[in-house]
Amino acid sequence: MKIVLGTSETLPISARVVSVVEGDKVLGIAGVYPDGNRQVVFSTISEELKQHPKIVIKAARMVMKWIKESKMPTHALCDEEIPKAEKFLKHWEFQRIYKGVFSWKH
Repeated sequence: MKIVLGTSETLPISARVVSVVEGDKVLGIAGVYPDGNRQVVFSTISEELKQHPKIVIKAARMVMKWIKESKMPTHALCDEEIPKAEKFLKHWEFQRIYKGVFSWKH
């Protein structure tokens, strides 16, 4: 299992992306993309990747470094139906501002 850094080439927007892969299989992806005067953070974590929390934390630290370096307000949409999703965002100091919307400020 390895962490791969990159930029979006298949998304219709510019983004900084980190993915976790094992062989040819993508187990998770996360990143940030600009949206006006803010940026939006996103992630998808497979059930298989959830069994490797150290790798999830390492990738999350990379994304948080990008967020902190940007000095831009950052928002995240949270599917509150996913167990532990809200707890994960709060761990990284995101604050809930609306149902399913979280904010991180410098």
